[in-house]
Amino acid sequence: MTNLNNTKEKMTEIGTKLRLTRESIGISQECVAKMIGKNQSFISRVETGRHKLLVLELLDFCIVYKKPSSYFIGDSYDE
Repeated sequence: MTNLNNTKEKMTEIGTKLRLTRESIGISQECVAKMIGKNQSFISRVETGRHKLLVLELLDFCIVYKKPSSYFIGDSYDE
């Protein structure tokens, strides 16, 4: 079972994966923000693990990056 006390660490891991994916496809935080209807500071907070990402927010990123949610959370929530 996952230790829920590691939430900050897990969000940082997911944020890092989101950042690396964004950088690998060559788009800016500003561009992603416009695509999902948020501001650039939101993207920064997500990528640095300072925002507890909601499922629907994660799905927005998945659509933009054309990746399944498991790509971002798979390793983060394995036992």
